[in-house]
Amino acid sequence: MNKTVAYMLLALIVGTSGCATSGYWTDRSRAAADVFTLAVAKGSGIKASVGPVHTGILRSWGSAGLRAGLVGSFHPVYAEEGEFPAPLLIRRMGCIRSPYSSWEHFYPDFRGKGYEYVSTWPFLTTHVWQVDRGIDPKKPNLLVHPYFTQIEVVAGLGGTVRVGFNPGELLDFILGWTTFDLFKDDVGTMTRL
Repeated sequence: MNKTVAYMLLALIVGTSGCATSGYWTDRSRAAADVFTLAVAKGSGIKASVGPVHTGILRSWGSAGLRAGLVGSFHPVYAEEGEFPAPLLIRRMGCIRSPYSSWEHFYPDFRGKGYEYVSTWPFLTTHVWQVDRGIDPKKPNLLVHPYFTQIEVVAGLGGTVRVGFNPGELLDFILGWTTFDLFKDDVGTMTRL
């Protein structure tokens, strides 16, 4: 087979697979950005997490940088967290937000990346709610797959730095080139209410 025929077949395959649309390339760039986290926030402490397993002592709010495929800043109400060794310590520190030892609220955008989690005991997330446009934030929804594959470290005093890597998002990025959307977060040119 000569090169011209090979290039024509390749162009036909790409053109009919959705790869030629601008939405496809937007999704690929978003999927690439989903893989890494590098952000700063107000707060103090240290925390390490591998999916729903976490440890540390941290109080953090607001965020700016790269997280969940977005570059920008998040309002303190939409990106805050607390990690404490036990519920009793939360009461003693006078910052009761709930009877839980750990929580995070993170509402980035409409691609299904937003979530809330709470832990009733240290080191393991026990409840996760997906937060998305049109989805009830108080209804348990364990389909927040990127949360369960995220690896992050947060540390700082007066301000924190968050560094993370998500192997699940890396797999989603790689499979996305074939138009297979592992985490169902490719929106292309679709408009969501």
